[in-house]
Amino acid sequence: MKILINLILLILLSSSSGFSQNKHEKTSKQDSQKPQDSIDINIKKKYWKINGINSVSGNQSSFSNWQLGGTGNITVDVRLNYDVNYAKDKWSLDNKLIAKYGFNKNKENSLKKTEDGIELNSILARNFKRDWYYSFFFNFKTQFDKGLDPKDPKKKVSHFMSPIFVMAGPGIFWKKDDKLKVNFSPATPRFVFVHSEFTKMGKSYGVSRGQVHRFEFGPSLYAYYKFDIMKNVTMENIAQAFTNYLHKTANIDFNYQASLYLKVNTFISANVYYEALYDSDIIEKLQQKESIGVGFKYTLKK
Repeated sequence: MKILINLILLILLSSSSGFSQNKHEKTSKQDSQKPQDSIDINIKKKYWKINGINSVSGNQSSFSNWQLGGTGNITVDVRLNYDVNYAKDKWSLDNKLIAKYGFNKNKENSLKKTEDGIELNSILARNFKRDWYYSFFFNFKTQFDKGLDPKDPKKKVSHFMSPIFVMAGPGIFWKKDDKLKVNFSPATPRFVFVHSEFTKMGKSYGVSRGQVHRFEFGPSLYAYYKFDIMKNVTMENIAQAFTNYLHKTANIDFNYQASLYLKVNTFISANVYYEALYDSDIIEKLQQKESIGVGFKYTLKK
């Protein structure tokens, strides 16, 4: 619950800064319309672009004397999705931060998390021809809260900062614009870190018994595409793939995330989230999850 409160506070702070910025922009615009004795021709170019989506969504149901049966419950989902990009001359730096946490609570069961993740993806690039760049990328993934075994709800299999997935390496970056880009790295070191408590009895996220980390090496791919399906309907797609040269080369680990935003007005939207994950070191099956909710959404742009 503390995690949820902290994320909501972050969203409110981001929204407040956005309101202050809008007010400042209006004042600046009014001032610019006033006659001036001189005009400053040294206009500073903006090298940084910040675009952030702050959302709190959920659903709720309750029953009173309802003879057909049913259990009252509430689901809350909080997300921060930020793009912080820099571009100057031939150099660019693209950063994407996603933080998310959700839970479900009903009368019969204790609170259970439905969403949990922290991810940072950064790409430093230097242009060499039109939309093509030499690049170096960094990817970091972990979680906020403890995770329980689906087969044994009393068994803890993860907690804050365990596991941690880290990848970094040189590559080639193709970028049409901030909404369409692909990075390929032919030689990517990948590290998986877990707390020692999870490997006492056996493997955990591919890390061998008694160990706290695992090293992998292979090619990786990152692709991003965001577009408007129609007015007020936007879809964001993120796809990642990795193959380990050192073990089970034929297996391809991949992660696909899709977010659909249906804007009602400036602050209200319906959101649809879908994620597919395959990692044979975790489970040799395709993992999938989806959620639909309606709630508060504020977009920050600078």
